[in-house]
Amino acid sequence: MIDNAAMTKLIFDIFDLESKRLESAELLSRFGEELRLIFGIDKVETKLVEKAGGVSPAEEYVVNTMKQMIDNRLSDYSSFKELVDSFKAGYKSCAIIPIVANSRCICVIRLLSKQEEKFEKNVANALQISSMIVGSQISLRIEQEKSISVAKYFDAAFNSIVPQFLIDTSGTVIKANKSMLVLFNSNARDLIGKNVKELFAIDANLIAGLRKGMVAETMIVGRKDRKFNISSSEVSEKILHITFYETTELREMEERAKLLKYSNYESLLMLGPKTNIIWASDNVDKIMRSQKNGILGRQLLDMVVDKERLIAGIGKLGSGVYTDSARINLGNGVLQDVRLSIFANEMYGLSCIVANNALESSFRSIERNFEEIVRLSGDAIIFVDQLGYVQRLNKTAENLFGYREQELVGGPATMLYSTKADQDSFAHYLGMAKQEGMVGSLFAVMKGRKPDSFIPCDIGIRSMLDQDGKLVGYVMVYRELLTKRELEEAQEALGENERLIEKLEEESELKTTFIYNISHDLKTPITNIKGFSTLLHNGTLGEINEEQRGYVKIIIDESDRLMELIKQILDVAKLSSGKIKLDLQPVDFRKLGENPSIKALEEVAAGKGVLFSWTVEYDVGEVSMDPNRIIQVFINLIGNALKFTEHGSISVHIFKKGKSIRVEVKDTGIGIGREDQRKLFRKFYQVNRKELTVQKDAGTGLGLSIVKEIVSLHNGRLGVNSEAGKGSTFWFTIPLNPKKKRPKEIKEQQVEEKKDQAA
Repeated sequence: MIDNAAMTKLIFDIFDLESKRLESAELLSRFGEELRLIFGIDKVETKLVEKAGGVSPAEEYVVNTMKQMIDNRLSDYSSFKELVDSFKAGYKSCAIIPIVANSRCICVIRLLSKQEEKFEKNVANALQISSMIVGSQISLRIEQEKSISVAKYFDAAFNSIVPQFLIDTSGTVIKANKSMLVLFNSNARDLIGKNVKELFAIDANLIAGLRKGMVAETMIVGRKDRKFNISSSEVSEKILHITFYETTELREMEERAKLLKYSNYESLLMLGPKTNIIWASDNVDKIMRSQKNGILGRQLLDMVVDKERLIAGIGKLGSGVYTDSARINLGNGVLQDVRLSIFANEMYGLSCIVANNALESSFRSIERNFEEIVRLSGDAIIFVDQLGYVQRLNKTAENLFGYREQELVGGPATMLYSTKADQDSFAHYLGMAKQEGMVGSLFAVMKGRKPDSFIPCDIGIRSMLDQDGKLVGYVMVYRELLTKRELEEAQEALGENERLIEKLEEESELKTTFIYNISHDLKTPITNIKGFSTLLHNGTLGEINEEQRGYVKIIIDESDRLMELIKQILDVAKLSSGKIKLDLQPVDFRKLGENPSIKALEEVAAGKGVLFSWTVEYDVGEVSMDPNRIIQVFINLIGNALKFTEHGSISVHIFKKGKSIRVEVKDTGIGIGREDQRKLFRKFYQVNRKELTVQKDAGTGLGLSIVKEIVSLHNGRLGVNSEAGKGSTFWFTIPLNPKKKRPKEIKEQQVEEKKDQAA
């Protein structure tokens, strides 16, 4: 909760910040600190959207919608990964607040609290009101900072030797620079107040065109020998800045710039105030992919994507040169990578050389690709300097020799050679590579870090030169060699393993067939035993006493239990042999939770006093799977949870994860030790029960192995997270796009199912 006094203090503090004349970033940071103190927030992060290196997905959502995003109960299932990360860091509530000005989001503030429900409605409203108040202040600061940066080179341009005027909307001269006074051999009092039409051949239509950014030609009234190209930029709605470039000097410059006409790599621009382009060399279309007429009059600042960086660079220009790579937006979605070199020009303000950056970008791309090839190479690669001292190496070299990179860098590469003869040959081979560029097919026995670790290698060496052709070092490639004996031993071991695998597969097939057949044979006598026992129990074959009836009921129950065990064994046999056909169809997990078998387990849980829940996340739609087999999976997993949970809860949580649906069955039971977890899904394996409470109807240890096979048939994964005494979570996944079975497999499975029905 926040009371009126706290809200009043916050508003007064915001207005107090305005009086301090802070920069935009500092003002935003101080506002965030005010929010932290007044609302009792644990962590506050602030970000200026235009100046930030990038915004996170959650922040991007807030920037685009310009709406608050509040999560008062962070969890592992929060809508953005960064919110999940905040939850794992100990925070319970999060609010991301946009600061909006002029119908755009200029800042975002992230507030994190270790208290749940921290950002209730009245707090959210207070945050919204305060951010609206501070938004106008920050927006004003940003615009002022931009204006200050632009003014730095605007003032310098007005003081240049190029004649310039400031005029109002009617054309009246407000200000003239010294060069203009020299041009008319006059003083400021004589020119200020006159209409520009009295001085130059300019009419109202031309002034209107100048406001739209056009470049025109004019002359001094009464003097045809002095012609000028004029351009303009708006200082404000009522003031226009006009610059007059005498074409005599400009034509001289054009003659000198004709040498650039045939260049595909560099072009020259002349820039006026606010970087408007007043002249361009004829080859500009080759570099900037735009016709000369299409860029004259445009401002270079408006064309550069990263405007702030260019403004900062020009502001620090002085008498030097500002050089940087830039991306130019030519319109219609066309972007061009260039390198800009900007320097002061006494006559026109600024000159700019625009260089094609394609070659540099291509070189950098090749360099990155080379580095990636070195990193991923299966050969050991070591870079050494001119004297053979190690500079760097790739991961394969680390693994081959057993050293980390930092252990070898700076040391001689000869330390890796096992014999004195190989060490002496090292310098000789470097000399050969220096003379010939590269040498290969060299043999040496290397030594690793481990004692008696000898590694026969085939070695290649290539010299590395800089752009001036000067030797800077060598690249050494080491390829480990296996001896003929080692290869023969490896092939013999491989053959032995293949024979062993064939034998085991044959024995496994025989065992599966035996179990399958014997289980079928057992079903008939058990059916008869149960049938006649039922007749006895019902009195169809004559009356029996209650004691006898009790014994017969035991026979019936045990027959049912034995039949269920036989069904499980048959399932295991069929699953192991791959003779199960899945009846894939779209299944809704919400409807699956209403299945009678699931409801029966829910009733068993209620009878034990154990809470049961079935939760399906909103984005889980229908999934292609075999509903009967998946019910079988749920019966086994939930049934196991019921066996080993005496109090607490059992929850089924179904949600989307990546390209799969993940199902988690979580209980608060006795848990499973780490050693048992490794064997849990093996056939016939049962957890050691000496530490468990007494359990009735102990199973065969087949349930989880059946679950594993069914999940595997759905191309899913199965696992368990558990700790003894702290409950268990069994989980499995079902892919959203399962692979289809081959027609041959389907036919075989249909035949087997018909056999089962006949039996």
